[in-house]
Amino acid sequence: MREPRASGRHGPRLREALPGLTVLTAVVCGTAAGLALAGRAVGPWVPALVLAVLGVVAVVVLRRSRRGGVTATTPPRSWRSWINGG
Repeated sequence: MREPRASGRHGPRLREALPGLTVLTAVVCGTAAGLALAGRAVGPWVPALVLAVLGVVAVVVLRRSRRGGVTATTPPRSWRSWINGG
């Protein structure tokens, strides 16, 4: 168990990932609360519009991040190569 951990193959520990997870949780909760307040104050079309815009932005970002990656002409790698990292 010590050898994989020493070589860094186990990933980050909780104390290393906890600040990022905390920020992510706060952002998601704040967004949900903001959408709920906007929906009550203005109407249900405002949160729907905001979620639609966020959805479009997410799709664009994900599409751009996949460029140069796996495409329809790239043969899939075996599960062993995914586990072994290459």
